[in-house]
Amino acid sequence: MSGALGLGLGTAPSNEATNLSQALNRERFAAEVEAELREQTAAAAAAEARLAAAVARAEQVKEELRRERNAAAAATENEKEFIQAVKEEAKRRNNSKKGGRRRKQTRRRRAKRAVSKSRKGIRV
Repeated sequence: MSGALGLGLGTAPSNEATNLSQALNRERFAAEVEAELREQTAAAAAAEARLAAAVARAEQVKEELRRERNAAAAATENEKEFIQAVKEEAKRRNNSKKGGRRRKQTRRRRAKRAVSKSRKGIRV
């Protein structure tokens, strides 16, 4: 009997069975770890895709804001130019040779004077 126990034929499990059991456990654990790793990799890829989409949207919004700001600045610049042009046109009209305000006033004053002198019989 004692010889049988020494050979591993009794109730004690043999080294080979233990090794097989441990190998199976290691394989099962490795498969679980691998599945978890695959899951985490997929989740990370999805998060990265969401982040890339958010970054792209932010860039798009930033570009739209830049365009709007430039348009507003251009509109303001156009307004300023328009106002300046109107002022210059008014100046030009007021100081032009035949239609200028100062010349018109002078002509009116001279005409009044001429009329009053002619009524008095004085030649101008």
